[in-house]
Amino acid sequence: MLRRLALVLPALLAGCDDTPGQWSAIVYGDARDPSHYVTTRGFKSLSMCRQAAAETIAALPNPGQAAFQCGFRCEVDPRNPGKNVCESMQK
Repeated sequence: MLRRLALVLPALLAGCDDTPGQWSAIVYGDARDPSHYVTTRGFKSLSMCRQAAAETIAALPNPGQAAFQCGFRCEVDPRNPGKNVCESMQK
């Protein structure tokens, strides 16, 4: 029994870390105007990013006009502080 616990416990604890997530939700209030957006960082998975983006869009006055992307390992572009540079983008 202890041997099984010793094998399973590390796998269970792997999801309980304090490391920051590497996914960012980028929500565009109006998909026709991508210059206006809100970025929320720190999601641990793509699915968590997607869920948060969907919840943000649902709270907008016109959710049907909104869009989102989830970016992996995003940083602010030093040459253009209003833009994100990400390793990859997903919907």
